[in-house]
Amino acid sequence: MRALLYWRVIDDPPLHSPMPRSDNNDALNEAVELHRNGRLGAAEKIYRQILAEQPQNADALHLLGLIASANGRNPEAAELIGKAISLNPGVADFHNNLGNALFALGQLATAELSFHESIRLDPGIADYYGNLGRLLQHLRRWSESEAAYRKALNLRAAPEYAAGLGNALLAQGRARDAEQVFRDALAGKENSAELTANLAGSLIVQQRLDEAAEVCRRALAIDPNSPSVLHAWGQILALRGDHPAAIDCFERARAAQPENPDISLSAASSLIALQRWAAAERALRAVVAAQPRLLRARYALARVMIYRGRPEQAIALLDEAGEVAVRDVEGFRVLALAQRGAGQHELAAETLRSAIRHDPAAVSLYLTLGNVLQDSGDPGAAIDAFADALRHDPGCAEARVQIAACKRYDTLQNPDVKAIELRLDNSSGEDETQGLHFALAKIMADCGEFARSWEHVEAANELRGRGSDFDRDALAEQVELLREVCSREWIERFSGKGSDSELPVFVVGMPQAGASLLDRLLSDHPGIGSVGGWDGIERLSKSVSRKVIDKYPRSIAALNPDALPELAKSYLLSMGARSGVGDVERVCHSANGNIMYLGMIAALFPKARILHCRRDARDTCLANFFQPYAGQNDFTSDLEDLASCYRAYDAAVAQWRDIGIEIREVSFERLVEKPERTLRAVLKYLGLKWDSACLDYFVSRHAGRHHDFWRLEQPFYAKTPGHWKRYKKHLGVLTDALAGRNDRVQ
Repeated sequence: MRALLYWRVIDDPPLHSPMPRSDNNDALNEAVELHRNGRLGAAEKIYRQILAEQPQNADALHLLGLIASANGRNPEAAELIGKAISLNPGVADFHNNLGNALFALGQLATAELSFHESIRLDPGIADYYGNLGRLLQHLRRWSESEAAYRKALNLRAAPEYAAGLGNALLAQGRARDAEQVFRDALAGKENSAELTANLAGSLIVQQRLDEAAEVCRRALAIDPNSPSVLHAWGQILALRGDHPAAIDCFERARAAQPENPDISLSAASSLIALQRWAAAERALRAVVAAQPRLLRARYALARVMIYRGRPEQAIALLDEAGEVAVRDVEGFRVLALAQRGAGQHELAAETLRSAIRHDPAAVSLYLTLGNVLQDSGDPGAAIDAFADALRHDPGCAEARVQIAACKRYDTLQNPDVKAIELRLDNSSGEDETQGLHFALAKIMADCGEFARSWEHVEAANELRGRGSDFDRDALAEQVELLREVCSREWIERFSGKGSDSELPVFVVGMPQAGASLLDRLLSDHPGIGSVGGWDGIERLSKSVSRKVIDKYPRSIAALNPDALPELAKSYLLSMGARSGVGDVERVCHSANGNIMYLGMIAALFPKARILHCRRDARDTCLANFFQPYAGQNDFTSDLEDLASCYRAYDAAVAQWRDIGIEIREVSFERLVEKPERTLRAVLKYLGLKWDSACLDYFVSRHAGRHHDFWRLEQPFYAKTPGHWKRYKKHLGVLTDALAGRNDRVQ
């Protein structure tokens, strides 16, 4: 898990200007005194009485506008203060407070102009720079925000300015500078829990967790109920992998400060780490609903939607953000990720190139562009994008890891190897260390250094496994439930009730067994479209679960056969919208998880073809062990978990065959060794004529949607069945669990 970079532990309401006294208006002075003492209703009454007699009284208009703003009536506040300015445009306070009202309304460009005008009229007021810094921070214009906060601090050493400056520095990757700002602010104010929490935040970002924990303990001794301190302590717990305890801290902090979005974002981050996706989405939706203009909450929600297989919804969510998001680097990135998830790779690449033109120094844009180009099967262009990332940040570990993934190595003298090893010695955190070990494991395997390869893949999986909560017993129980629920009698209940459509083709198999490759090759056929790894069947099955309360697979025991036509129709509509193809005869689905839903598939689409990709069981499991999955497939970090998962998958396939579901097996090894012969047989089974376009991948190496094209070109992954033997002495648990298996289809 990565620390969030948004530390707003001192976040007072927008700063307002001092209230004036009038030598000529006793009523105004009385109202100001009431206003100052928090008696807003009484003050408002007098302001309105004054304006009834003196409608051109600019001070009364301005102060009445402040009360409207304090009560959340910002449209009225902007109107009243705007009238005051039209009567007396030379008062800096008026412009400052108009800026606050416009900021609250989301009219950011005009708010910025108002703050600049207040500074022009009176450049000696710290609050004006503080409010401008807050606005620029919201717009993620970090360097300008930094400059504004520095001017505010030069005029007045207020803790909120130190917090704002530190926040701007953290966002620019200058955590040490932020740390110094917080230490300077704490000088003589060691009893400030809030500033101490800010200091802890800067240490957290630097991965100096022991120091951060000590600082947090001091802050907790000062104020054990401070929401900002609890937030910081929760971040430390999360980074140490204790997400349940972290969530408890975040909940306590949120109860004390429910309006602070950063606490909710941190809680959502821990929920994501625990793969509690629905809870994370609910938390993020609540933040977006409360603060619809808070872009980072919208981005986080969009990412969850993408991960949960709803990229189109993510795109719509980002579209709602308006033009601000279009000018924001992170907005470009998340939009491109959503487009990528929706299969719009060319559009995603263009989105990122537009963003790079907007901000050519943004390393994250080059990284995302490289990933999109990998998906599009252009390793050369992907390497160029990652190299651009390194040009702007020579210490970028992710760029080095991705370059290693794109290239084939034949010597350990390649400069990449030394660079990765050097970076590993200076790694900044567990995520980075894990990625570097996976990269070196792959490079060592390329070069035939299998003992060293194993050392690195073990180290990578030891780190990856720390966050895994894979439950072997729960998976075995689910397969037993499949046997119990999905009997021959059960499937016969649906005879004649499902859709007659032959459009869907379901390509299933264990991860790394070739389902995505087969999908890619078939989708080059002019008569075949693809929705890739879309989880539409899983989502449809879960929607049935919600209606009948029971979870899958018990839920489908009570499935009404008469409901099948409508369910199938809904699925086909969603499939057509997602595939983006026109007149095709078949559409491939290659979600590996569909292996658990073949009974539902057969009920919905009895004429659909099911292709099962089978690979040598030991090679399949080993390929997964070497695969650096991000945030998914948490069974792959442990050989016993892999063996357990394989046995469960194998039992599920046997169950579907036992109840009469037709499943056509396709050998992964034969597919890569004799692609034309294998594909001709598959197309005949699908009822389609041969088309040489299906071999375009092997001719041009254009991999389209396939995410791991380099693995299909290398001996470890494709051309040497039995490669597991090179690691045999390390695979005792795996080979014992899979004894006697050989899944090369004859």
